[in-house]
Amino acid sequence: MGLALVMAATGCGGNSEVAEKREVSAFSTAGDETLPQALRPSPLKERKTVKVALAAMVGSYAALAVADRLGEFEKENIKVEFEFLPAQDSLVMMTQKRVDVLASQISPGLLNIIGSGEGIRVVFPGGGRPEDTDQGLWVNKKIFGDNGKFDLQDLKGADLAGPGGNRPGLWATLFEHLKTNKVDIGPKDVNWQDLSSADAVNALRNGAVGAAYASAPYQEILLKDSCCEFVKGAISPVAGVFYMFGQRLLKDDRDTGTAFVRALARSTQKYLLKDYRQTDEVVAALAEAQKVPEKTIREAEPSAFEADYNLHTELAPVYQNYYRAIDSGLLQYNSDLSDKDLYDSSFAESLRSSG
Repeated sequence: MGLALVMAATGCGGNSEVAEKREVSAFSTAGDETLPQALRPSPLKERKTVKVALAAMVGSYAALAVADRLGEFEKENIKVEFEFLPAQDSLVMMTQKRVDVLASQISPGLLNIIGSGEGIRVVFPGGGRPEDTDQGLWVNKKIFGDNGKFDLQDLKGADLAGPGGNRPGLWATLFEHLKTNKVDIGPKDVNWQDLSSADAVNALRNGAVGAAYASAPYQEILLKDSCCEFVKGAISPVAGVFYMFGQRLLKDDRDTGTAFVRALARSTQKYLLKDYRQTDEVVAALAEAQKVPEKTIREAEPSAFEADYNLHTELAPVYQNYYRAIDSGLLQYNSDLSDKDLYDSSFAESLRSSG
């Protein structure tokens, strides 16, 4: 689903892309009338610009790409400008109020900024992985025990590779899975390797590491190689990337924030809950946004989107426990952030109305 790829920088200096100005009338509103009233377009009285920062336009952000390319933002009288930046630079721009929306995963940097009192909140989820995914934790058979079968305990002392090393929040769900299964292994009990998705898979295949996170399309290589085995359920398939608002859209111009989220939710409902790889206009929009051939979109495992826009706020303590287990000083605030400190669920909740 591309979560790991979000960690990859697309250039140090940033790359600003301004969404092409389009007329609202150029886009069909067919089908909008069948949506719940809360999801139907309600254009702002004045045209507003919303600046969005993200590292890369990967499949997890399909709602963002579709809303931009198929006119759902235009229907709300919103013009979107994109800033493609490394995650840390995006965070800095958020604190400086130079961007309004951050599309990213939970990270120590984000938690520390929110913990310092900065007005940033998670408001809408990106995509996750299908329940039957084969993206996630893969292990080389060399770490298997004497019985020749993989046991979660075999991870102890193993080299574990993926983009960003131990920083991506998705690893938090692995150690929660270990804890649930009463396996006494923490993040300090493995040897972390910070490798790109492609390099992590190559290292896993040749035995240089014992385990790795494999995201699409790299897991396809492992499916054809007898070297390794997929550990189903070890890493949660739920969304690990999110859209976050700064002060402007949370409070100062909440109507625009609501309209922005409504466009994401409408795009999710209209285009992404089914297998969007079978819909030509969606495939074309995603291929254009990701700058890949349409064939790549059609052949890749699709991201999974939830109809109720679940933020999975129950993972807030899971993320924080994980980062504190890595290093007691990694999070620079003492008391854990509550759900309300990290999330603002009100935007999504206002769109669940069936009226």
